[in-house]
Amino acid sequence: MTNVKSAEVLVVGAGPVDETGWRIDGVSSWLWSFSNETISVYVIDPSRGQGVVEEVLGEVFSGVLCSDFYGAYHKIESLKQKCWAHILRDLHNLREKYPKNLEILYFASRMKDFFDRGNSFKRNEVIEPLLSFYGLPDLVYFF
Repeated sequence: MTNVKSAEVLVVGAGPVDETGWRIDGVSSWLWSFSNETISVYVIDPSRGQGVVEEVLGEVFSGVLCSDFYGAYHKIESLKQKCWAHILRDLHNLREKYPKNLEILYFASRMKDFFDRGNSFKRNEVIEPLLSFYGLPDLVYFF
């Protein structure tokens, strides 16, 4: 793989990462995506292994690595966040597979409530009134 110096800008902020199958002239490869709020870096590599992630982000990533549950991201030293789309999809699949399991139904409803609360923070519906109420200065945060 070519050394990706432009990916050095990814060392701060949130870092959503993902990979998907990619074919070049009939040969299977992987398209990797590494992003933050200002840039996306794409790498095509024949490997789906952790080495690709390490080459782009390094063994230590100072941002928040947001990924699915694929193992190539596990050993990178960083704060981690799992992709909500994957979590919600997995919960939906569990609810469909076990529609009468009360534990799954309860857990799924609690996770949805948690997700909705997080979205309200993101939309400043909760945090701005709290900051004003307590007379606190604006805080830097991201979701």
